[in-house]
Amino acid sequence: MAIFHHKRRRVACLVEVTPGTPILAASLFVLGNMKVPMYDIKVVPGVQNMDRTPDGLTFDSIASVRWGEYYTLTFTTNMYTSGAAGTAPGFAHLLKACGLVETVSGGVSVTYTVDSDACPTYTFGVEMIDDTGALARHIIIGGCLGNVTIATDSVGKPGLMSWSFTGKAAYVTTTLQDLDSTPVSSVVYDDTVTNLPQLRGVTLTDGGVSLQCNNLSFDRGLATEWETDMSDLTGYKKRIVAGSNPKLTIDPAKMTAAAQGNIDQLFKGTAGAVVAAWGTAAGKIVTLNLPSAQKESLSDDARGVTSTWGTTFRANRNGNTGNGDNSVTLVFT
Repeated sequence: MAIFHHKRRRVACLVEVTPGTPILAASLFVLGNMKVPMYDIKVVPGVQNMDRTPDGLTFDSIASVRWGEYYTLTFTTNMYTSGAAGTAPGFAHLLKACGLVETVSGGVSVTYTVDSDACPTYTFGVEMIDDTGALARHIIIGGCLGNVTIATDSVGKPGLMSWSFTGKAAYVTTTLQDLDSTPVSSVVYDDTVTNLPQLRGVTLTDGGVSLQCNNLSFDRGLATEWETDMSDLTGYKKRIVAGSNPKLTIDPAKMTAAAQGNIDQLFKGTAGAVVAAWGTAAGKIVTLNLPSAQKESLSDDARGVTSTWGTTFRANRNGNTGNGDNSVTLVFT
């Protein structure tokens, strides 16, 4: 009997034409939908469960009732660029599945901003491959939305993007889409070698003041919940956005109160722009901008003998006019 190797798995992703209607396997498991290199792919099934323990001579339970079949899918990617200004990175569809809307300025930039409108949902397909390379198990997850964090924990390392998506189990008629198949033929992956911004030569400012940091972590902070539908076999239609709470954590070295002023800003709730920019070559630049960030907390930390402030910001709406959705921008130029 063949075994399934834990590293031999891939993920396909495609936007749903009708939100909440999963893409079928024949359209989902194709080369163009599997080009993003991923690490630590995990798919965890879950189900709602109603225990039944009727009164009687025994405390034994009877068979529980199940419904609400779903999956949680997690994986990690590098934060990379397309290598061409005005061209979206290969993982752009994943950003959109995390409640970010894309604006393309041809030959110049691609910008992602938070989106309070109804988000498109996505179908994910997980391919698990056996050790012979001849057999595959295909699991389809529909109506998905999720969240992403971008983190670099040491100077020189590339940014890592940790993704988490939730979606319903897919059925065709009454057949669960957890099917035996054959592996998709060789995939041409995105170039994450030459187009990989590292945590060096990074510009990081807080209110215009340059900071000396060793790590950075940005949490998109998208919260989702189920839109239910009793006509669906799972009882779920799709995931919908419940809220947004983006946050940024950094570890700037301590400076004088006159230069830094962060304790006063924490106490007063002073808002200011926080900007981090990776890279300098066109097509390989990533800029994260929180135009109206408030410090939420400071911790007295250190890296080696360098004294630091562990600083967490909340990203607020910028300005009191307009429609908002401007608390965060992620720009590729």
